[in-house]
Amino acid sequence: MRRGLLNQIRHGLDIKFPQDADRIFADIQQIPSLHGLKMIENQLYHLQTVEELRLLYRNLL
Repeated sequence: MRRGLLNQIRHGLDIKFPQDADRIFADIQQIPSLHGLKMIENQLYHLQTVEELRLLYRNLL
């Protein structure tokens, strides 16, 4: 399950924020909970900026 979520998130990052995808994904991989990863996956396409994404995942670390 975790691997599937991470794959979906990585794909979304490559589409939505390609310049920042590697750096952001490295941080997101550190999130321990499946619930947190699901939240990111669900919100990824609704976020407008990288900063909005950072605010979301930093609260989950």
